[in-house]
Amino acid sequence: RRRPWCAGEITIAWQVHGKVTSIFHPSFIPLTEENLEARNLNVYLAMADFKLVEYGITDEAVSTAYRWLLNGNTANYYVNPNLVGRSRLEDVVNRVSQSPNARTRGKLSSLVSAASGTVSFRSTTSPSPDIVKPGTV
Repeated sequence: RRRPWCAGEITIAWQVHGKVTSIFHPSFIPLTEENLEARNLNVYLAMADFKLVEYGITDEAVSTAYRWLLNGNTANYYVNPNLVGRSRLEDVVNRVSQSPNARTRGKLSSLVSAASGTVSFRSTTSPSPDIVKPGTV
């Protein structure tokens, strides 16, 4: 089961109309339509110990945000399963930063959370995130 704070990040990006690039890890399993129903999110997300509603994020908003994310509304990149370790991250960073849709061609710093598979890129020239994508593992 997936970590709910990643769902919270996706939901906030959707709510603020953020620019999102999806980076899919080979182990990513998309939600089924049944799991996308707000009442069934707990099947996909480990919600027992972490309540997004305490942060103003409802199950309905999470459900809508995941539909937005998975229905082709974002640029998509797939992690190369033939690469391992740091080379996987470098490959994705290079492809995203060279995209004609990239908001910056400047230096990118990266933050990788091995626990959740989240990859976030923040431009060193911009105070706001350019790209944020939870790619769950």
